[in-house]
Amino acid sequence: MPVAIVALTSAALLVAARSDGYTPFVLALVALTAVVGVGLNILVGLTGQVSLGHVGLYAIGAYTVAILTLKGVSFWIAFPLAGAVAGAVGFVLALPALRVTGPYLAMVTIAFAFIVQHGTIEWRGLTGGANGLMGLSPRRSAR
Repeated sequence: MPVAIVALTSAALLVAARSDGYTPFVLALVALTAVVGVGLNILVGLTGQVSLGHVGLYAIGAYTVAILTLKGVSFWIAFPLAGAVAGAVGFVLALPALRVTGPYLAMVTIAFAFIVQHGTIEWRGLTGGANGLMGLSPRRSAR
């Protein structure tokens, strides 16, 4: 099974590298959705816990990549840095969240998601507020 996953991932990367337009966008959405789905499957399926805060970590990673790319950092450097930033924030969130289970964990994680959402809207200087970040083209991020 791992060989099939590696083969399919390699084929998707090859197709994305050789095509323009909508195809790499769709493949990126599929890959990102798969990562979030696997994370939720591990959390809910293996531990039985409910987390509603995954979207907050997803947003932190996405904004980190976009902000670094707009500042002139290469996408290929910004991408792993965003994972590290989201992982660090997740670690800090996990410290108090490890003490709660069941509906209390769901409340902690949904509160985190609301805080991230509110922060992205109100921190206009960094995130562009409700309008989001402007000037980030698909070609610019891939260079």
